[in-house]
Amino acid sequence: MSDETSTPPATDSATPPPALPVTPPSTPPAATDGTDYKALAEKAQEDAKKWQALSRKHEERAKANAEAASTKQTVEEQLVEVRKALAERDVADVQRNGRLAMAQVQAHLAEHGFNQVDVAGLLELVDPVSLLKDSEPNDVAVKKLVESLIKVGGRATPDRDQGQRGGERPMDMNALIRRRAGIGK
Repeated sequence: MSDETSTPPATDSATPPPALPVTPPSTPPAATDGTDYKALAEKAQEDAKKWQALSRKHEERAKANAEAASTKQTVEEQLVEVRKALAERDVADVQRNGRLAMAQVQAHLAEHGFNQVDVAGLLELVDPVSLLKDSEPNDVAVKKLVESLIKVGGRATPDRDQGQRGGERPMDMNALIRRRAGIGK
């Protein structure tokens, strides 16, 4: 047996090796398992467009929700301010109507001959709110308070029809005896 060693053929160092033709494939190579990659690529692009549209839709919805949330906070803050203003107005109305009820009490007492000085200490102890009904002066409560103060004051209600107003002097006992006896007037 003879050993033959093969030697590579001699090449000329001045000439380059032959170049292989490189042409870009116009179509992808066909799959050996029968899968259509072109259809898959088109479907992937369609899915990407669909998800991109959904993403934009959700982004718009998120912006709208954020705007609505900030508006809601603004509306809630305005509602709190309005409720606070209404409560302050109600308190002011009650205080004003309480002062009105106390003025009515003082007017009724003045009609019965009481000065403000006479009942000032007692009126300071009266809560004006107790004289209100539905945030308006309660005439029944005012009248009841006035009657109570008159009783405490010990003064009788003046009767305007009582007593003489000019004319003759009131008869004394002597005049009554003479009249019965038929002497004199």
